[in-house]
Amino acid sequence: MRTESINHWDVVAENYSYNNHQGKNFHAQIYLAAVNELLGSVDGKHILDAGCGDGFFR
Repeated sequence: MRTESINHWDVVAENYSYNNHQGKNFHAQIYLAAVNELLGSVDGKHILDAGCGDGFFR
């Protein structure tokens, strides 16, 4: 059971990350669009992405 759960969430995480970086989910289309608008240009800056997720702001 534990191994099945771990494998399941590994697949979920991979799909989430893939879709997020392709701009194909709510998080990418709504949330990140708003965050990017609020942040403005981050070129040349260091960003600490200390929250849930896969480190989208790299």
